[in-house]
Amino acid sequence: FTIARVSTRERGFQDLGIRSREADAFSAIPSVDVSEKILSHWMQVTRWVSPITLANEYEIFDFTRGYDAKRELRFLFGIGRYNEDRRGMYTSSIFLGVRPDDARTIHVGLDLGAPEGTSIFAPVEGEIWGAGYLDGEGDYGGTIIVKCAVPPSFRNSSAGNTSDDFPNFLFMLFGHLSKSSADRWKAGARIERGELLGWLGNKIENGGWNPHLHWQLSWCEPEKVDLPGAVSKKQLSRALEVFPDPMPLLADAIGGWKLSAKRD
Repeated sequence: FTIARVSTRERGFQDLGIRSREADAFSAIPSVDVSEKILSHWMQVTRWVSPITLANEYEIFDFTRGYDAKRELRFLFGIGRYNEDRRGMYTSSIFLGVRPDDARTIHVGLDLGAPEGTSIFAPVEGEIWGAGYLDGEGDYGGTIIVKCAVPPSFRNSSAGNTSDDFPNFLFMLFGHLSKSSADRWKAGARIERGELLGWLGNKIENGGWNPHLHWQLSWCEPEKVDLPGAVSKKQLSRALEVFPDPMPLLADAIGGWKLSAKRD
């Protein structure tokens, strides 16, 4: 497979909030194509659980048409898309840059809209990498990052890669949780597939957003309990390699999410 080699000296890579304590901290990042093959194999050997249990019909949001926080929702549940340019939605200072083209408007996670207090579950086994509370306007509020080991069988399969510099772990960020969700975990704690992680926070404690889960994947270790949930256009190509699309995992997961969604 083609491996996209990445130096942490590259400014665009550093801007993604990835750990860069050493110049050669990362020797390989999978290309988008390889990333999809890893996740596909993972789903074959380990059935994933949906982070949210679907309890009703849902809609797929289109935030390219604008964002109205007061819009009456058609259903209790909804999906906000990956790799979607949401101009006009991210107005707090954490998303702005020095120049207009620095603004971070392209969403690189998956949003799962659900009522405040909805339970959030670990999709696959792993360990708590870190948990914290990001209280800034537009930020994540209660935040948990889980570290998950890539199945060893991927390396040994015909679809795999045997190189020693191949990524061994996938990191998952769960954002917009309640503060109590983050407070209940310590780094290094084991978590099982389907185990309760926490609950969705309200607008007071989730950064000011309507209740939803921001679920983001990363092949690289974060610098801290945080990842950029939206990136600028100039960061996008690197971001799509580092932060893979969670939608195939969600669509295949146990928990009721169907591809035949009610669309907005």
